[in-house]
Amino acid sequence: MSKIPFSETLLLLLVVCGSAFAECVPTATPDPVAVKAAQAEIAAIQPFLTEPLCEQIAVKYDLASDYAVAGDLTKTLSLAKEIAEADVGFDFPLDGAFKPLADCKGFKLIAKPVHARHPPVHHSIFAFRIDDRMLIPEGLAYDERSGSFLMGSLNKKKIIRFSKAGNVSDFIQPQQDGISEVLGIRMELRDGTVWVASGEDSEQAALFHFSAEGQLIKKYPPPADGKPDHLFNDLVVCRDGDVFLTDSTARQVYTLPHGQAALVAVQTPRPLFYPNGIALSADDKHVFIADAFGVLVLERTTQTIRPVEGGPHVTLSGFDGMYTWRDCLVGIQNSMGSPRVVVIRLDPTRTRAIGLKVLEYRSRFAKLPTTGTIVGDTLYYMTNSQVDHYRDGKIVNPDKLVPIDVARVDLVEAP
Repeated sequence: MSKIPFSETLLLLLVVCGSAFAECVPTATPDPVAVKAAQAEIAAIQPFLTEPLCEQIAVKYDLASDYAVAGDLTKTLSLAKEIAEADVGFDFPLDGAFKPLADCKGFKLIAKPVHARHPPVHHSIFAFRIDDRMLIPEGLAYDERSGSFLMGSLNKKKIIRFSKAGNVSDFIQPQQDGISEVLGIRMELRDGTVWVASGEDSEQAALFHFSAEGQLIKKYPPPADGKPDHLFNDLVVCRDGDVFLTDSTARQVYTLPHGQAALVAVQTPRPLFYPNGIALSADDKHVFIADAFGVLVLERTTQTIRPVEGGPHVTLSGFDGMYTWRDCLVGIQNSMGSPRVVVIRLDPTRTRAIGLKVLEYRSRFAKLPTTGTIVGDTLYYMTNSQVDHYRDGKIVNPDKLVPIDVARVDLVEAP
C-alpha cells in the first residue's frame, strides 16, 4: 500500500481541524521579560527573510519560536505549517518555546505528524561521568599526548582534565590569568598547547593561549571594531598556526594569523546570526562556519566564502559543536527543536550536502548536548550540558543539577 505524501497528510489534518486554529490561546500569560526579549529577536531576525544565502526555513523556525514566546500564536501557526511541510528536520517539542501552544489543537495537528515522521534514534554508549554538578560544562578537547580529555566550565571558569585512569584535576584554575566562562577548547597538535575561547560579555571576552602545562602564553582581546558586545564561542587551530574564532553576539568571525598580535575580522558574503560551531577540514584547506541559518565554507588559499547547500530534507542550521571527519561534517544541532547528533556527507566541492545520517535523537543521550571532540573514528560529546540552568552568570535551580555524562558514538558515513 502506497504512503500518502507528508504534505497531503498535513493538508488533510488541517482541513479536518476546521476552526481549531482560531481556538488557540496561550496556556499561560506570557512573561513580560521573555516577551520583550522575543520581540527584540524578531526584529533582529526579520531582515534575514530576504537574505538569499540563508536557509529560509531555519529563519522561519526561529521566528515561529519567538512568536510563540511573544504570544502571537496566529503567526506561529502560519509559520509552523510551512516548516512542517518543508520537512528538513525541525520539530516542535512542547516543553520549550512552543509550550504556550501545548493546549492548541491546531498546533498539535501540525506537530504530531512531524514527531511521528522522525522517531528516536539511539547509537551512543556511555563513556565517562564528571560528578561535579556545578560545573556547567562547555568545550571538550582530547589531548593525544596524554590520552586525556579537557573540559571547560562556564560556572566555575576553569578547565578540568579527565585522565585515562579516570582522575579529575584542574588544568586551568578558576579565573586563572583572567579567564572567564570557558567555551571552545582546541589543542594545537604540533606542540600540545591549548587555545581557549572565553567570556560571555565584552569586558571578559578573550582568546587565550596556554602551554601544554597550563601556563599562559598570551591573551588576545576583541579588536577595537566598535561592536558593543562579544561572546567568544568556538575556534579551530590550523596546522600552520592560524586560528579562526566565532563571536556569537558580535555576529562575527575573527582570524588570528600565525605570529600576529591582534584578531582580524573575516568578511562573510552575508550577515551572520549567532555564529557558533566552526570546523577545519582534514587537509587544512577549508574552514566551515556555522550560524543559526546555515553553514558557510571558507577556502583558505583564495579567501573565498560560499554557503554550503543543505539539499532536500537536510538542514545545516544550528550547529553548536561542529567537526569534520573524512569528507563529512559531524556535529550537534541543538536549535531545531529536539537536539540531534548527525553526520553530513559533502560533495567533492564541499559546498553541498549529499547525505545525512542521524546518530542520536530524542534519547537519554540527547537531552541537551552541546559540544564534543573526535578521537579517531569516534565522537565523544557531552549529553547533558545543563547550560539551560546558567543565566546571567548564575546557576538557576541548582537542586535540579545532575552529574555530567559524556557519551561516545562510532561515526558512520552518511548514505
